Amino acid sequence: MLYDDYCALCTQLAKASAKWSKSWIRILGHSTSEAEKIKSKFFAETDHPEEFFWLIRGNTGYGGRSGVIPLLTEILRGRLVR
Repeated sequence: MLYDDYCALCTQLAKASAKWSKSWIRILGHSTSEAEKIKSKFFAETDHPEEFFWLIRGNTGYGGRSGVIPLLTEILRGRLVR
């Protein structure tokens, strides 16, 4: 999960998601070097991924409101798997 690590609400959402999923969801702030590598591979240069949180599963990314249901799915998956 990529999130805006300068936004307090976004950080709370990301940390809660990781906690609720029993660390199944890996969180990375947009400004970290690892997130920069992921964004350069996944997004086109014309995209602006910093505007939303992004849940990336395989080759598919879910951002903003379209990421809520997949995020809940991953939280449940983490609780069941771990």
